[in-house]
Amino acid sequence: MTSMPTTTKAQSKSKSGLCIPESTFRRLVKEMVGPDCYVSSDALKYMQHASETHLTETFSKAAQLAAHGSRTTVYPSDVAMVTTLMR
Repeated sequence: MTSMPTTTKAQSKSKSGLCIPESTFRRLVKEMVGPDCYVSSDALKYMQHASETHLTETFSKAAQLAAHGSRTTVYPSDVAMVTTLMR
């Protein structure tokens, strides 16, 4: 089994260690909660960290499934299998 890198290029460039730019994540959250809801900057940081951790773990496990199938490409079925198993 091959080991997965723990950081990405975007993470190594970012001061916060996150892949998604903070402004982009903030815009996405505000779009989802609506204009009447206020989300503090600390809450945004925690949500972004949790979201990126979840996505990283999901895609890492999906890559392991692809490797188990002797593939280098992750298919949607790999991600679906991981999300089913994580429930």
